[in-house]
Amino acid sequence: MKRILFICLGNICRSPVAEGVMKKLTETHPGLFHIESRGTNRWHKGEGADPRAVASAERAGVNIQSHIAKRLTLQDFEAFDLLYYMAADVFDEILELNPSRQQLAKCVNFLDAVEDRVGEDVPDPYYGGRKEFDETYGIIVEGCQAILEDALRSQTQSSIADSEST
Repeated sequence: MKRILFICLGNICRSPVAEGVMKKLTETHPGLFHIESRGTNRWHKGEGADPRAVASAERAGVNIQSHIAKRLTLQDFEAFDLLYYMAADVFDEILELNPSRQQLAKCVNFLDAVEDRVGEDVPDPYYGGRKEFDETYGIIVEGCQAILEDALRSQTQSSIADSEST
């Protein structure tokens, strides 16, 4: 099982949307993925997802209403195989946790899986309105689809290698 964590600043906009989208995309692959999200700061810990993010996701058939914001901890680096951060400022805050090199190696820019978006940030819609939340939602879908394709491709390659070694 591949354990994936999505990380943004407050865990109320981008990362819970990514968690919800990825859970929806992986419904047809039961048991292959465990998906969660976190925020790098405590601003919204214990709160639900931003209502604008909830509405944007719902318009696309993704339900994130039950999401409760959680803060990233060093233990998360051990619990997850891949940690996808939404933007450079999020990565800067990850560095403040002082993870080991091995832990840091699990961190990947969310949009690096999208060929023509490598190194880009997922825009933070928090100070925007419906338009910004919907645009961010679309970018997150694009990233999640690419991440899923990569994960399934590596799963297939791993299965082939395992069968060839027996």
